[in-house]
Amino acid sequence: MPQNLEHSGTSWKGQQLKHHRSVIDILDPRVRVAAAMLFAFAVVLSHNFAVLIFGLLLALLVAALAKLNFKRTLRRVIAMDMFMIFLVIMLPLLRRGGKCSVCLALLPALKAYCMPAKLL
Repeated sequence: MPQNLEHSGTSWKGQQLKHHRSVIDILDPRVRVAAAMLFAFAVVLSHNFAVLIFGLLLALLVAALAKLNFKRTLRRVIAMDMFMIFLVIMLPLLRRGGKCSVCLALLPALKAYCMPAKLL
């Protein structure tokens, strides 16, 4: 498999990172991308909370199978969540015309982010 299709072995600071070969590395990159897209669509389009919990458990299982560095992965997830919170806050303010209902627009997003905290 070409090295340029693999994940980067270098961090943002330039030091080499250790990555142990995993079951996920054996799969063709096109299969991994297609599976990730199908997984994302299935989870995003579901309206059932049980499907979301199953998606979370499946994502954790695949991350464990891929032997990802937990701390590094968590930092990336938090960075992406901060970006998504920024978008959720900014989008209602960028609406054309009419009243800007920021509180009503933020309510579903706040519920989505607060719900996992209630389960813990």
